[in-house]
Amino acid sequence: STIGKNIKPWQDRTIAQAHTQHYLKTPFGHWQWFWDVMHWRDGEMVLGSEAKSAVAYVPQHCVAVKICRDILALRRYVEDLPWICLQIHDALFCVVPVNEAKGFKEVLRKQMTSPRTMLNQDR
Repeated sequence: STIGKNIKPWQDRTIAQAHTQHYLKTPFGHWQWFWDVMHWRDGEMVLGSEAKSAVAYVPQHCVAVKICRDILALRRYVEDLPWICLQIHDALFCVVPVNEAKGFKEVLRKQMTSPRTMLNQDR
């Protein structure tokens, strides 16, 4: 059994939910309104201008929350170091002193690849 076979049904459920209630809510309680997920055209229900955005919304928001939490966790490691950490989509760009780079690289790798309990905890 692969996860791929579950993607299309999940997308269809997400589109139907966004169309019916006009919003989606993330596990973190953030809401986004959607007004044109589906509409009638020539007697047929078709995808609207916000269908793709509705499907992408919850996964994108969850990734953004995880990355923000990762940045906060990394801050503990570099508390006394001059550093810069920028979020670029689903990645981090970090600048640290050269003599700290190897150690920071390992901390960054562990932080960014660690699973995170995201529901009902760690809020």
